[in-house]
Amino acid sequence: MNQHIKKVVLWIFLLSSNFGSQAQTSDNLVHQFQGSLVAHLNYPEFLLDRCMATITVVKAEVDAKGKVQSITLSDSADPTFNMEFIFIVDKLDKAALEKLAQIRRLTNTTLLMPVYYSVATSKCSSPIIDPEKLTSLYKFNKEHLRTNAIILPTLLTRHYRESIR
Repeated sequence: MNQHIKKVVLWIFLLSSNFGSQAQTSDNLVHQFQGSLVAHLNYPEFLLDRCMATITVVKAEVDAKGKVQSITLSDSADPTFNMEFIFIVDKLDKAALEKLAQIRRLTNTTLLMPVYYSVATSKCSSPIIDPEKLTSLYKFNKEHLRTNAIILPTLLTRHYRESIR
């Protein structure tokens, strides 16, 4: 009986450590993707100069084979931010999202990652958020999101800049 209890405890430990490492790996992959976004995206000077924050959603479409087919921004992103994003989208760590899809066994799925870019300069202590943009937070190409999706952790960044004017 004592040997049986040891086997059960060992089995439970192995199962729980497997699930724990899987969750940690998933989190690491999300952070890896977020890191690639932060590393490659230059926050537009136009928005910095106007103390404009950006609140948007990154949408990644995963196909039947677990491959990321597209990565886009919601309509809430300012056009200048969206242009910067389009310029760097091919540099993003798509492989991290595909590995995430593989680990979580995700196919034909939409991944959503809320993104908040805040601004701090010597001339603006509180960033401005366009309330009109918030109404399109979950719109993509002027259409409301009409699919089930998995929401990933939010990316929060703050850009500091000393005013040179």
